[in-house]
Amino acid sequence: MINDLSTKLSNLTTDQITCFNELIGHFATLIENGTFVIDSSVVANITAAAEAASSAVGEQVESLETLISNLQAQVEEKIAALNELESEPTSTAASTETDTISETSTIVTETVFETITLPETTTIETETVFETIILPETSTSKIEYETSETPETQTALETVIQPETPTPEPPGPAPTTEESSDRETELRNQIAELSQRTGNLEDADESLSDFNTAVANTRKRRSASFAISQDGQDITIDPYCGVNSEDSLAGNTSSVLLAVLTDLSEEVSNLTTDQISCFSQLFEKFTAFIENGTITIDPLFKSSIINAVNAAREAVGEELSDVQALLADLQEELDALTGESTTTVAPEPEPEPEPEMEPEEQDEDMDHDAESDIDAHEEEDQQPAQNYEPIPRLTISIRGRGRGRGRGRIATIKKIGDQIVGEPPRKRGRPGRKPITEVMAEDEQSLYFIVRNGRTALAQVVDDWIDSYKDNRDGALLQLMQFFINAAGCKGKITPHMQATMEHAEIIRRMTEEFEEESGEYPLIQSGQQWKKFRSNFCEFVQLLVKQCQYSIIYDQYLMDNVISLLTGLSDSQVRAFRHTATLAAMKLMTALVDVALTVSVNLDNTQRQYESERQKSREKRASDRLESLMSKRQELEENMDEIKNMLTYMFKSVFVHRYRDTLPEIRSICMAEIGLWMKKFHQNFLDDSYLKYIGWTLHDKVGDVRLKCLQALQPLYASEELKGKLELFTSKFKDRIVAMTLDKEYDVAVQAVKLVISILKYHRDILTDKDCEHVYELVYSSHRAVAQAAGEFLNERLFIPDDEAVAALRTKRGKKRRPNTPLIRDLVQFFIESELHEHGAYLVDSLIESNDMMKDWECMTDLLLEEPGPMEEPLDDRQETSLIEIMVCCIKQGATGEPPVGRGPTRKQILSAKEVKQVNDDRAKLTEHLIPTLPQLLHKYLADPEKVANLLLIPQYFDLEIYTTSRQEKNLDLLLKLIQEVADKHSDTEVLETAAKTLEILCNDDYTIYSRCDIARSSLLDMVVNKYKEANDEYLTLIDGEEEPDEDETFALVSSVKKVSIFYSCHNMGPCNIWDSLYKNISYAIDGSKSLPEEATKYCISSCFFGVMWELHQIEMDKRTITHDAVEALRTRLHLFLDACKHLLANSNNQVFREEAYVTLCDLLIVFSRQLLANAHLAPLVYVPDRGLQHLLNHFIQTYVFIDDEDEEQDEHVKIEELHKRRNFLATFCKLIVYNVLPTKVAADVFKHYVRYYDDYGDIIKATLGKAREINKVNSARTMALALTMIFRELHKDNVRINRQGVDFISLKELAKRFALSFGLDAVKNREAITALHREGILFAVNPLENPADPTGPPPNLAFLEILTEFTNKLLKQDKRVVLAYLDRRIAAGMPSSRGEDWQPLLMYRNSLVHGEGDQPPQTSKRAYTRKRKHVDDDDDDDEDDDAGFQFQSRKRSQRKTRKKPCLEIQTTVTRSSLRLRRKPTNPSFLPSSPSSSSSVVIEEFSSQSNRSIPSHPLYRSTPQFRSEMSTPRPGSSAFYKRKFRGLSHISSDSVRQDTFEPQAKRACRTRKQAVSDSSDQSDDSGILGQDEESPAR
Repeated sequence: MINDLSTKLSNLTTDQITCFNELIGHFATLIENGTFVIDSSVVANITAAAEAASSAVGEQVESLETLISNLQAQVEEKIAALNELESEPTSTAASTETDTISETSTIVTETVFETITLPETTTIETETVFETIILPETSTSKIEYETSETPETQTALETVIQPETPTPEPPGPAPTTEESSDRETELRNQIAELSQRTGNLEDADESLSDFNTAVANTRKRRSASFAISQDGQDITIDPYCGVNSEDSLAGNTSSVLLAVLTDLSEEVSNLTTDQISCFSQLFEKFTAFIENGTITIDPLFKSSIINAVNAAREAVGEELSDVQALLADLQEELDALTGESTTTVAPEPEPEPEPEMEPEEQDEDMDHDAESDIDAHEEEDQQPAQNYEPIPRLTISIRGRGRGRGRGRIATIKKIGDQIVGEPPRKRGRPGRKPITEVMAEDEQSLYFIVRNGRTALAQVVDDWIDSYKDNRDGALLQLMQFFINAAGCKGKITPHMQATMEHAEIIRRMTEEFEEESGEYPLIQSGQQWKKFRSNFCEFVQLLVKQCQYSIIYDQYLMDNVISLLTGLSDSQVRAFRHTATLAAMKLMTALVDVALTVSVNLDNTQRQYESERQKSREKRASDRLESLMSKRQELEENMDEIKNMLTYMFKSVFVHRYRDTLPEIRSICMAEIGLWMKKFHQNFLDDSYLKYIGWTLHDKVGDVRLKCLQALQPLYASEELKGKLELFTSKFKDRIVAMTLDKEYDVAVQAVKLVISILKYHRDILTDKDCEHVYELVYSSHRAVAQAAGEFLNERLFIPDDEAVAALRTKRGKKRRPNTPLIRDLVQFFIESELHEHGAYLVDSLIESNDMMKDWECMTDLLLEEPGPMEEPLDDRQETSLIEIMVCCIKQGATGEPPVGRGPTRKQILSAKEVKQVNDDRAKLTEHLIPTLPQLLHKYLADPEKVANLLLIPQYFDLEIYTTSRQEKNLDLLLKLIQEVADKHSDTEVLETAAKTLEILCNDDYTIYSRCDIARSSLLDMVVNKYKEANDEYLTLIDGEEEPDEDETFALVSSVKKVSIFYSCHNMGPCNIWDSLYKNISYAIDGSKSLPEEATKYCISSCFFGVMWELHQIEMDKRTITHDAVEALRTRLHLFLDACKHLLANSNNQVFREEAYVTLCDLLIVFSRQLLANAHLAPLVYVPDRGLQHLLNHFIQTYVFIDDEDEEQDEHVKIEELHKRRNFLATFCKLIVYNVLPTKVAADVFKHYVRYYDDYGDIIKATLGKAREINKVNSARTMALALTMIFRELHKDNVRINRQGVDFISLKELAKRFALSFGLDAVKNREAITALHREGILFAVNPLENPADPTGPPPNLAFLEILTEFTNKLLKQDKRVVLAYLDRRIAAGMPSSRGEDWQPLLMYRNSLVHGEGDQPPQTSKRAYTRKRKHVDDDDDDDEDDDAGFQFQSRKRSQRKTRKKPCLEIQTTVTRSSLRLRRKPTNPSFLPSSPSSSSSVVIEEFSSQSNRSIPSHPLYRSTPQFRSEMSTPRPGSSAFYKRKFRGLSHISSDSVRQDTFEPQAKRACRTRKQAVSDSSDQSDDSGILGQDEESPAR
């Protein structure tokens, strides 16, 4: 099709071209919206064909335009001939005075198309309103004249327009009027036909362009109009009529409607016809949706939408009026033109003085330019005079491209006398858009405009300004002053009169009055790339100005005096914008003057040298005239230098001295940055104590950026040995402050301070004392990596200085030469020992590894460990060897992985660059090649030392294992495997065994060719471990059966062997060894007490059985094709046996170690064997759902062992930290069960209630659990919060004790409620249903029972709870407050007495918060208008529908099934989390205290989870420290872990909180369950409120 268009274009008719145009347009639409898909292999061919067709169409358009222009020329010739025929009879009589058009008037608009030249008139007595002249979007402006007679017009406007002189033709018969008219008609028809063809061709070209774009963007399918999709109450319009850059709009219904109406109101004048049609269809579709109920409008937005509709209708009406007026004018003009061309001209009467002329329509060409007008006047004497009527009305319409292809704004031009004045158009469009007249008023030639836009080179701008200054210095200075005023954001204008008559202070006062900026923003502080560039251009302009004027103008005592005076005045202004801008300009001006001073100084030195050289010549060779010129030049340069110094001194004292302590930190930073440059460049003048003191004083600034600028200013000064003599006094006064700043809270400042101390150390080594250096030494262990690395550079400069001479004579005992880094590594080891931070070797290594090569000198380190010292060396002691091995292992780890230690790296995992990856691979290969033969020697030497062996066994984990094969190192591999087995046999230390097991696991990777060797060695090792366990176990049990007491050796053998089984079981499958039954039997001994095994042995038996079960599950999952029913049943049997044993230990054991191990094991197994296994039908029998008894056991454990106070003040701090760490692990393990939906959310109430009291210890864990519970289900989470609050309230109110609302416990409860309220955030709409559910639960609890048994006339016993509920009132929407208030009144109004005492105050407080707090609504940031879907209720609830209907907002209820978001606590576990779905099912009442509204007729629902979690990739998921939650890790600052300064509120001491505030869960559960049953008879009408306890979990 496209090829046909290209080849046959010249033969196509107009209709055929139109057909092609429509066809291509349809194809483009189908491609954009994805209906057609183009094969990617032919996209290039189609694109090329489209470009060829577009080129052909363009050539055809050009040829047609040429033809049309020729025809138009012929028409003009005919018109001229016709006019000549008409004017011949009266040419002699027509002697009307003629006004020569001698001048032209130019209208300049913002959108410059072409200069419009209008002829001036002689006299116009009345104001003439000019109508519209349409300037088409071409380079030629077209002026349309319209004449009409008005009663007020008393003057005749006579204008002569001389047409072009026609080309002389051969003599022949003159054409008649009829012939000319016919020819004109014929030409007009041809023009019309060709114009239509041209238009069609242009449309075809445009369609081809669109088609080409659509083909090129085949993958970016977009519809040409709009498309609406709906998701609940959210709607999406994509595409969106091409209005915005994204071409889409999304959000809730009301906000989208408002946005569409606003866009239409603001952009209607810029919309194309198609876009307007698209909007029309869009509103028709919205109307249909609203009428049929597909979408609903939030009542909150109803009035806003109606107002927006009215505004849009008004805007559309105005646009319609404009278009209709323009259309009428064009039609009238066309009718006039057509009427004149067909009218026979009658002879005119002889003119009388100032006759009243009849109106005649003029047919003139609108493309006359000034040149053609002049030609017409020059030939005026040769042409007959023509009489023209006045042209009282003239309108100029300026077309500018807006968005899309719409027309621009219309500006009306009025002509009064000889002046042309512009009227602003009607304001319409965006609120911030400038009207055209205002834009026209902005001087595009101003310095501010040029510098701000940055389109012209600043050097050229400065040169142009200098030229203007030389021509008119007052005008140029005025322009420069205006630049500084405008750069501050002030729109005031300095007039020449103000410049001539006012002082600068008065001008500044006047500008201050005209400063209209209210937002506080001005160019220098505004964000965005444009303003950032302006700031740079501003500074560069000031400096270039001085640089270009440095040879003459700055010394004329006019420019600089005025500029300095103005900037000094502005810098002292109360207006922040003036002060900031002027200070920046003044400081940059001083910097530029410093550069000039340096140039003058150099020239002065050169001139002085030349003068001295000339003067020393002999009298015969001396040139006296040159000597005089050099003397005069030197004198001139000295005067210039004095003048520049005077300027600098004056500006320093008048600007810097006042502004360096300005209240604005940005101004202080500018001053410090610039004075540092002055001192560095012009140290002869500025590097003096009188100037340095300002930097020293500002080192104590409270703003970090200012302190940073001070240090950066000092850095180059201390780095220069030339300047160190001038800094002695300053250093002695401020050295302590600089050293102290290395501990600055701002890390950037600390880094710069360390670098400055390094510079001081280089050139002022004696100034720093050992104590000063120790301050910096400690920073190598800083948590901030940049600070630590800077401190590492300081260490390199201070301690680790290479000394080749000292190493040259060093030899080992066998004569091997020591490497150059040997003394440095010895110093490093000694430094590490003396720092006494032996657990943080990785941090020391990270600080030095990038700046010192010795950290990767593996050979030097191993030589120090293996080689015996020579005669001139001291041997390493045991502590030094241990420290060296630790440092070496840390270097190996970081070198092989490229990862910094924990806490040093970025929060997100950093992706290494290609260069870094190559460096890591090279380092890994080098260390592997060196350590493969060396490691066995090291292990053999230190085999008996567990600490050293534990570190050395880590090294193979970072090897490149392929090198064992490629380098033929199998012998060393066998030696390493043998040593690992020997370590496992001889050692019983936990860390050593865990490292050995992990290293063996990495070596036994079937991806490497060494797998077979390693697997054989592993089998041998596991057999050894099992055999030793069996022997020790049998021997121990035999002694027990014989009623003998095992001695210590036998007990140790059993414990050690079971420990090894447990540790190696965690990494290797020991199932084939068949020891699980034996291990379980040992556990059963501990349960029934028949045989007493060691406590530690039983603990390891529990963990071994756990790993056994996990390995069996892993094996079943790995062998998916061979899963057998027998294997699943066998695993199920073992699982239930093991779980029952653990439950028994947790419930009945008196041994805390057994209970703790059983608790952790149960929690881990519940997660692994949860409903996620249902994804595999074969594994469904293995799913284990905890019953209520198990839930109670787990909850009781954390209440007993986690939420306790540290009462032993004499306990060691490290022990306290370890205990807290263990308790945090317990709590995190329990919270995982809630987050992964193993336990119902309401179980978390017993955790949430401790949020405030134990915030220091567990606040982060509880907060994370709160957040994840809210993600799972907002309503259920809110009810859990309410349950937690009611639990504590019941404990305060136990035994019917009257609650003291001023007491510490009640205030702590209010603080907990406040924390819960803050957790909901600011989005009231998103949390709407959850908040109302919480209020409902709270009201029901407060009013039930309604009657007080102790005082029948008193308030309900729980009424004080309403004061707690008040904390959540500000989270309610306005309309929901009214609903909640009505619900409260229905519940309690009947029992309220007429007079209320103090006991009724909580009710009054709560009601007032609902009534008077409506104005304090939280911001609504959500795009979703949250509504509830209908939910079916039981017939038992029908009686309450009328009572509770008000609590259902939007008449929509939640559906029975909801999708639950995937929870994700930050837990370091490899359990794969998948999306969870919730379903409700009837069940028995929960053992937890349910809301008082629960009754026998109400079905309490339980959330059961359906999940697809797979077994962890590591088969042995375990809540051991290395796999547990990060939340359980103690937070930085050890003292905060075990010293809690307060519980709850900050002013409440721990002594004032009762320890029995929280009673055991079991008692509370029984009591509240009884209370719920006793209260149910009074609450049977409460079941329908807000979904009748929907989603309340049962246990």
